[in-house]
Amino acid sequence: MKTSDLDYELPEELIAQHPLEPRDRSRLMVLRRQADSIEHAYFDELPGLLDPGDLLVANDTKVVPARLSARRRTGARIDGLFLGETDAGLWDVLLAKSRRLRIGERLELGAANHGIIIETSIGPGRWRVRLDPPGDTETVLNAVGLTPLPHYIQRAKDDRAFTSRMRCSHGSPKRRSVGHR
Repeated sequence: MKTSDLDYELPEELIAQHPLEPRDRSRLMVLRRQADSIEHAYFDELPGLLDPGDLLVANDTKVVPARLSARRRTGARIDGLFLGETDAGLWDVLLAKSRRLRIGERLELGAANHGIIIETSIGPGRWRVRLDPPGDTETVLNAVGLTPLPHYIQRAKDDRAFTSRMRCSHGSPKRRSVGHR
């Protein structure tokens, strides 16, 4: 199978740019496997769609504000994505346009006086970096990170509005699309 087999047309006017209020009026696609049919419903109808013995799996992770905007000393901007913390103060990140980065180079993160120092390359576009000054990962990401939104969503003033309200545990650097259509 090729990933291009999964491509489909989605008209721009059908892409929600802001979460629906109230959130429980978000649309829900119901796949009836036995009947081989698809129905359209609303999230607040979910309890009536479930039968006794059905299993409902809920993803309750909070989306980490893992999108980074860094600046080189030259002023060049580099977009990045926090992937995870390997050791205290060491992060694995994806950095765009990063071929010219040098080991030991410091990149500024936002206006909060935070930065990262390039430690080593761990693959094409992937880097292990050290937090400078040292700090708590969650605190730093909350200060300088942005919610990673897909390219077809225009950046919102409060992009944390795209995080599901059902969240209760940390851990997902990728933005979920559930709850905003």
